[in-house]
Amino acid sequence: MKITSNLTFNRRHTIRLLLLLLHCVGYSHGMPHVLRFGGIFESIESGPSGAEELAFKFALNTINRNRTLLPNTTLTYDIQRINIYDSFEASRKACDQLSLGVAAIFGPSHSSSANAVQSICNALGVPHIQTKWKHQVSDNRDVFYVSLYPDFSSLSRAILDLVHFFKWKTVTVVYDDSTGLIRLQELIKAPSRYNIRLKIRQLPTETKDAKPLLKEMKRGKEFHIIFDCGHEMAAGILKQALAMGMMTEYYHYIFTTLDLFALDVEPYRYSGVNMTGFRILNTENSQVASIIEKWSMERLQAPPKPDSGLLDGFMTTDAALMYDAVHVVAVAVQQSQQITVSSLQCNRHKPWRFGNRFMALIKEAHWDGLTGRITFNRTNGLRTDFDLDVISLKEEGLEKIGTWDPPSGLNMTENQKGKTTNVSDSLSNRSLIVSTILRFAEDRLDEGPVEHGQQLLGLSCLRKYNLCWAFLSTVSMWGAHFRSCEIVDPRNLNESTVDTGLLWMVVGAASGSYFSFVVVVLSSSLTSSMYSGSW
Repeated sequence: MKITSNLTFNRRHTIRLLLLLLHCVGYSHGMPHVLRFGGIFESIESGPSGAEELAFKFALNTINRNRTLLPNTTLTYDIQRINIYDSFEASRKACDQLSLGVAAIFGPSHSSSANAVQSICNALGVPHIQTKWKHQVSDNRDVFYVSLYPDFSSLSRAILDLVHFFKWKTVTVVYDDSTGLIRLQELIKAPSRYNIRLKIRQLPTETKDAKPLLKEMKRGKEFHIIFDCGHEMAAGILKQALAMGMMTEYYHYIFTTLDLFALDVEPYRYSGVNMTGFRILNTENSQVASIIEKWSMERLQAPPKPDSGLLDGFMTTDAALMYDAVHVVAVAVQQSQQITVSSLQCNRHKPWRFGNRFMALIKEAHWDGLTGRITFNRTNGLRTDFDLDVISLKEEGLEKIGTWDPPSGLNMTENQKGKTTNVSDSLSNRSLIVSTILRFAEDRLDEGPVEHGQQLLGLSCLRKYNLCWAFLSTVSMWGAHFRSCEIVDPRNLNESTVDTGLLWMVVGAASGSYFSFVVVVLSSSLTSSMYSGSW
């Protein structure tokens, strides 16, 4: 009885050893290996998946289907959702994933939750992958960390380069939260280094109603404005600025969001407003365009979401960065030859034995992704070298007008060099009615005084009666057509009584052949553009 039992045991033990040996030999000859990634994403309770979570799954599925990057490895994932700003829950979810065994943790986005997860990853030697901007502290203790978001100090220099290119001497910076002051530090330092006057304002924190702030800026004649905010707030600002009459040729807005290209700008194409921003998505690459198209098709099949101000189906920058992040880690897996994950416990502080090696491979990885070439600073894990497209609003929509990268700086296309905003473009091919107030002796008819309300046809009347002929003839050369001019009672001139398309001139005190002037052009939407100067 004992002999039979021992034989049975020996047989079972031998079979197990053979299976283990076959597994090891099979793995070395290319049998599929399974590796798990962890993703922690913030969402509204019982709400739909966010763009980053969807991009995380989309990237993993793409890698597993194509088999070109990891032919012998299958990537799986564990996804945990947390409430926004809940750092305690983020820590707990990270510990749950580490006990399962993950090669890296992606997310969450919000700084407090991300910092909590980062501390745990540092302690247990597991790479933490971020796609949001990070304020790098001086002690640099975050060894197990990389961020795919462009380094904020480099972005700040890009914005300052634009300000120099446009030759702005006065700038208003409008930020959403206090982190904006950190992100724009190069610009905020500008007054002490350059001849630039800076005014700093903050968007309302408790409401999305920016109209009171816009009204203040309009009253203060603040025409050069930089908005540091997310794409949803940017979309809301544009709508409110349109309602406030601030989408005209005289205004120039720079938006720091990298999602400006995905906003619906159709209502503003013909407004004449100047709008500039940056784009990191390499949309001119055919492979990138193909991936974005697949993404868009999947998104358009999903149930509609609340209005975010974005065009339907467009891939946001956050989603593209997450897609690239998964691929960068996959490149490190490919380079590692063989890597195994193990269950880690947050209360034991025993780090992952492959952690240092795997983290080094991630920092050394190179990848040409949706957001262009991806490399990291090996010391701090930041993305300090990257390429940006400079985009600007035209009548055809948002168009690329230049590029920017940290080593070379700003490189604008040939037809943009030296180009400045020209209000004459706004008057081209417009038919105008001119009203003037008689204030000088020479502004009278030879035949006698002019009664209020008298109509004078054509531009020739202005030559005959010396009504600001020098200025208006120049306006005519800009391409404007004068339908008629009218002598009006100054007491009745205001925005509520003028007709659509009226050019209202108020002439100041004459001095020889020079005079001051103010022109207000009222458009069909009853918004006004004011041009001033001297002649």
